[in-house]
Amino acid sequence: MMAGLYNEEYLQRLAGQIQELLGQWNIDEAARVSLLTVSENATFLVNDENNDQRFIIRVHRPEYHSKHEIHSELLWIQSLRQQALLNTPEPLTMRDGSLIAAFEDDGVERYLVAFEFMPGKQPDEDESLIEGFEILGATSARLHQQARQWSLPEGFSRKKWNFDSAFGANPLWGDWRNAPGLDEAGQAILEQLCEILEAKLHHYGESRIDLAWCMLIYG
Repeated sequence: MMAGLYNEEYLQRLAGQIQELLGQWNIDEAARVSLLTVSENATFLVNDENNDQRFIIRVHRPEYHSKHEIHSELLWIQSLRQQALLNTPEPLTMRDGSLIAAFEDDGVERYLVAFEFMPGKQPDEDESLIEGFEILGATSARLHQQARQWSLPEGFSRKKWNFDSAFGANPLWGDWRNAPGLDEAGQAILEQLCEILEAKLHHYGESRIDLAWCMLIYG
């Protein structure tokens, strides 16, 4: 679905809409907007050469997360920053004090969020990953602890990830059975896997903490 949605023409249209909205974040409207990556969302790099600044703008997948759900995610990010638990990019506030911009594209409202730019790089293929996994484990532990202690703000809303929402009758990311190239033999194997996953997850249970973690990270 995402590959079909984010074709070259569509991405150029999104970049043009971002260009028109830069001033809302007090970003130089002459800054260069370029595509960074496409997944569920389309993420763009904004390069303001006149002021030697860079920013990230995420255009959310249409008709997926509501504006309220996006705002809930940003509240969580702000909490992580306030507690100094994770070095995560700061969401940028717009001139009107809000965090979420929007524009209409072909009758569909699209939501955008801007972040400060944080430099980084992916590991080299021949690089040892031991240190990275140690950092990842420690980070995950801090996030789990934060999920246990954080009192969710009133009205906090994120999608809940469990077996039903991932693999059930109406999965949030679509039915895996519609995957391109999946033949009957492959589907039969994956159906068996789903039965095992459902049984194991049912046995594991859904505690409040586990659900909070899934809502925060994967929602």
